[in-house]
Amino acid sequence: ALEALAADTADNPRGTAPPVLLAVGGDKTARTAVHRAIRALFPALDSETAEGGLGIRVVSKVNARRAEPPGKRGRIDHGAWPGGADHKYVHFVLVKENRDTMDVIENLARVLNCKPSVFSYAGVKDRRAVTVQRLCAYKLLPDRLAGIEQRGTLGAGVRLGDMRFASKQIKTGELAGNRFTVVLRAVPAAELALVDAAARSIGAAGFVNFYGLQRFGNNPAAPTHHIGRALLRRQWREAIDLILAPRGGENAQVHVARTAYAKSRAPAECLRLMPPFMGRERALLDGLVAGGDLLGTIARIHRGLRMLYLHAYQSYVWNCVASERIRCFGSQPIVGDLVQTSATGKTLDDAAAMAGAAGQPAEGADAPPADKGEAADEAGEGAGGELHLPKLALRALTQADVDARTFAITDVLLPLPGTDVLYPANEVGALYAEVMAVDGLDPHDMDRKVREHSLAGGYRKLVVCPGEMSHALLSYTHPDQQLTVTDMDLLRERPPSATAAPAAAAAADSEAAAAPAAADPAAGGPLHAVSLDFTLPAGCYATMLLRELCKRSTEVDKQIAMMS
Repeated sequence: ALEALAADTADNPRGTAPPVLLAVGGDKTARTAVHRAIRALFPALDSETAEGGLGIRVVSKVNARRAEPPGKRGRIDHGAWPGGADHKYVHFVLVKENRDTMDVIENLARVLNCKPSVFSYAGVKDRRAVTVQRLCAYKLLPDRLAGIEQRGTLGAGVRLGDMRFASKQIKTGELAGNRFTVVLRAVPAAELALVDAAARSIGAAGFVNFYGLQRFGNNPAAPTHHIGRALLRRQWREAIDLILAPRGGENAQVHVARTAYAKSRAPAECLRLMPPFMGRERALLDGLVAGGDLLGTIARIHRGLRMLYLHAYQSYVWNCVASERIRCFGSQPIVGDLVQTSATGKTLDDAAAMAGAAGQPAEGADAPPADKGEAADEAGEGAGGELHLPKLALRALTQADVDARTFAITDVLLPLPGTDVLYPANEVGALYAEVMAVDGLDPHDMDRKVREHSLAGGYRKLVVCPGEMSHALLSYTHPDQQLTVTDMDLLRERPPSATAAPAAAAAADSEAAAAPAAADPAAGGPLHAVSLDFTLPAGCYATMLLRELCKRSTEVDKQIAMMS
């Protein structure tokens, strides 16, 4: 049935096959495995939990287009717009579960028969989570959005609400940070004290602000920073081959097409085999078949994707240098480190932004930008993410600064390589040349004839502290027991079936942790968990905080191995 639905999607852009309902029972682990399999094998299909958790509903991603009569537009002329000339936008809240932000926006556009560009947002949210964020639509009637919500057109995993007219558009980057609630399950009783101490330490001292592994894609054979490296080295053919390279866990039809290209380098044959929903790959193959120049072929890809590859290489270099900086020089400022300064020579205070972001009740929810006056303009895009600063806003630390302990490690900035950045005036600055020399690149020669490949660069804090971080030790009895109430639960008026109890205070005590574990799940004993609440600045990765907390890899294959 799924193959028929996928085939219908490939053959008919409007989709005709009805949704497929799979009965999988109440086992959450089994449902998760089925969701992953559908996502890997049938990229043109979408799945969501249905039937009260006992089934999975599988639909074509294009079927939603028919939810309303074609041609019925949600946008109206300026003169008749009920919001008035000064309120051309409609802001609304999106609550989603196991859905990508862009996937929801594309479905909204299909349902409303408009372009996805009608919608804007401050940032995208994780798929595997319950997330809350505010979106913006240009001249779409609130009643239209409310109608979609009432009919449940987008599925049980999406809710819309709080529609209101607004005078300003929500733009990418216009948020101070994100608020997270994360639960770590199956924590061994003997490690509760260690996790408790680690959580307190991270809350006070912060963690290294690495870019998360998701920045580099999920294909070990062709990670995104390798593609960016090829673009910076002007190796157009290599970049194309990396994008078209075979990868594990993909749809069988896609894998056949990729393998055919890898063996024959025959773009026409590969194009014939490549499914219609693989837009990026088909754009490249179209260009190769047309016989144009290779750079022009790469330009057929959406600019956002092209820039993603380039930024991934910058992120890779930053991670390498940050790792060496901490390994060689520890977690204290040293002479030559870069810090951000204002006219008075002080670092800008991020506390206001973090205070504005903290205290939001939703998992992964947008935190509103704080009003910091002139400092907000100087601070760039985010307190801990990528900062775009003029060179005059930076200076290198002197021995007097270090002796006086005027600055903390959380004030230290590391640049992303580019044409318009300062490098640290110490051994760390030389690390950039060492790391990039391995790839045949030079951090001091980042100008390119292709304008978009001339990266200006930026800055990122070496260490970032989470805001308003708190944690709780919990005990529970069933592996699938829900341990926190999500915003989706509140909207559905469906509290968790059972509430986890706080773990005994002794469990977090060092003496208790040193004693043999009294809880053995196999023998029917209680299970233990840690619930974390924290805020991170925009551009910072919760996965990196969790990696520091657990001292374990966040790579997908290793996580799966630990769960198996």
